[in-house]
Amino acid sequence: MAGSGDNEADESVRKEFAVFREDVVRCPGREGGTTLLGVVESVGGHSDSEEEELGTEPLEKGKARVSWYKKLLNPQVEDVRELEVVDRAMLHHDIVAKSSDPLGQSGFVTSVDVLCDLRFCASGREVKGVNSRNLVPLQPLKPGGFAVYGGWLGKVEEAL
Repeated sequence: MAGSGDNEADESVRKEFAVFREDVVRCPGREGGTTLLGVVESVGGHSDSEEEELGTEPLEKGKARVSWYKKLLNPQVEDVRELEVVDRAMLHHDIVAKSSDPLGQSGFVTSVDVLCDLRFCASGREVKGVNSRNLVPLQPLKPGGFAVYGGWLGKVEEAL
């Protein structure tokens, strides 16, 4: 029979693998009760060659560097335990494991379905759980064109 030390070790492993680079996370109850949304740039204890290339300081275990949406001072170092994963990108052939047993059996992604929550601009009405395969862009992306995402404006350099 496993002792309580085994449960503590399992919980430690789960916390270590709770957040990954490029996860979309939220931190509820910040700054007057508002919920912040952000993207994880790096996680302490995870190897990241991009972090080394950029010359940023390595983070200690249990910390994550997060860029918050519509915040001026980015990125910010946050405690992983305060973050909740809202979205995680999965690509074909990514190696995965159950979050409840990250060191257990693993597999790879064979199919990805994306469900979207939509808000209509004119009425504000929301529709949840729409398969992205049922959506089409209003205008195709083309080189030289501009794209808006929230408060960001970008110029399209290449479109596939």
